[in-house]
Amino acid sequence: MTALASWTFFAGEEYLNPSKTDLENKKIELENKRMIEGLITFIIEIDSFRLPVIMGIGPYSLKIRLTSLSKQEQKYLFARRNQEIYQKIQEKIDPFLQEGIYSNLINPDPNEYFLRYSLRFNRNYQRMINLKNDSHYKRFRFTQIDSGFSFISYIAISLFVIIILAKFMSLYVNINQNNLFILIISSFILIYLFFTFISTRRRRIAGEKYKNDLRLVVQDLIDYGIKLIKENDLDLDLSIKLRHNGYRGLIYEKNGKNEYVARFEN
Repeated sequence: MTALASWTFFAGEEYLNPSKTDLENKKIELENKRMIEGLITFIIEIDSFRLPVIMGIGPYSLKIRLTSLSKQEQKYLFARRNQEIYQKIQEKIDPFLQEGIYSNLINPDPNEYFLRYSLRFNRNYQRMINLKNDSHYKRFRFTQIDSGFSFISYIAISLFVIIILAKFMSLYVNINQNNLFILIISSFILIYLFFTFISTRRRRIAGEKYKNDLRLVVQDLIDYGIKLIKENDLDLDLSIKLRHNGYRGLIYEKNGKNEYVARFEN
């Protein structure tokens, strides 16, 4: 008991008073892990652009969207600390984004003013706005693709259409509570289906045109991730949820059709 008490005392003292070097190493290790998480998020996003495309008004499934939104800080950290590879990837993928995703209604180009205004409370995007006079301003814009704006735009357009229809119908029809409810529900559904068809078709056409480029971009990011892990001597067990399994440098675990869980090879 005495030996156990002594060990607990001294171990506790060491734990409660870590050295400055230990704290610095822990901080670096945590930041490196967050950076790799940002890299993995980019891999997941770009892989999801490949055929067969995901149906919807946005380019991501709900699962990928939630992952992306929760990893915005990590994505920005990776982009900031690895600007050369990030800029290279952004230039490669930009033709697909311009033809397959960006539009004036649902997924606006991040360079357009109203999108920057709508996301003015987004901390990462605010940093980009502060850099707008910098020659490297555009280098971080891919970190903000579809940060939920497609659904905000969809709701805004739907409400606008509902108001116009309600105003028009009030001239000819007595709008009661039931009629208004049917109008609202049908408008949301029809507009969603309309934008889903248009957006999915655009991504499918662009995905077919740039299918090899998208695959190579994902492979470049995987190769770079392996390089970062080796250079920083990281011991990470982070999973990568993908829709395709043809990449080198990963160990795969099949989950289902277009659902794979992969990890970097040691």
